[in-house]
Amino acid sequence: MNTLGHSTAAPAVVDLDLVVVVVVVVVVVVVVVIVVVVVVVVGGLVIAVVAVTAAYFVLRWTMGFYNSGCLKLNICKKRRQTIELLGQEFIKRNSCEPKFE
Repeated sequence: MNTLGHSTAAPAVVDLDLVVVVVVVVVVVVVVVIVVVVVVVVGGLVIAVVAVTAAYFVLRWTMGFYNSGCLKLNICKKRRQTIELLGQEFIKRNSCEPKFE
């Protein structure tokens, strides 16, 4: 030590092995963080796509059930009756059986 209290020893040499380990650890941590972020984002997108697709099919099924439900039943019944009546008229007009009127 000199008179000012400072060490006169040569400055410590930085250990290259330690530097390599620190650099490798930092790189690994950065890569892991990037991978986790990408997985979370892609996973979120996949979940969003699945949710939207499921909602679309549920809505489509619900609307199909609604459209074939009670509100439309009377209209369908009237159409079916009309078609049946027209069919019966067609059979009557085009049959080969003798007509008794």
